[in-house]
Amino acid sequence: MKKISLLALIVAMSMGVFAANKQPVALTAMPQVLQDTIAAHFTPDQVLIVTFEKVMPKHYVYEFRLVDGTKLKYTNKARLIKIENEKGIDLAFVPSGIKKYVAETFPNAIITEYKRSTMGQRIELNIDVELVFDRSGRFLRITDF
Repeated sequence: MKKISLLALIVAMSMGVFAANKQPVALTAMPQVLQDTIAAHFTPDQVLIVTFEKVMPKHYVYEFRLVDGTKLKYTNKARLIKIENEKGIDLAFVPSGIKKYVAETFPNAIITEYKRSTMGQRIELNIDVELVFDRSGRFLRITDF
């Protein structure tokens, strides 16, 4: 029992350390590839705040909060991880096959979140439905949340 309590304490403490790892960063201090990616989609006055956190050695996650309420997460190599906005996201960030599937299957729904991982892709709609796709964009399943 003492081992379990000690393990729980260590896990809780390490989570606190990682959560406190976010730091603000200037747009000009980010890797150039990420600066170029952001500049292609947004003007500097649209960006409210940028933070970064080290998730592994040489691997960082940059989080952008925009004036309109959009939140984006990118890797330090400018790979989009997540974009969300409860009013609807910019569809330029969603692969065309996924956009087409949503338009045909849920014509009145709005995509409020798009996530990409090594396992696949997920989108959330404003109708409390989450759609799961594989890495190439093929539809797998619907989940309610």
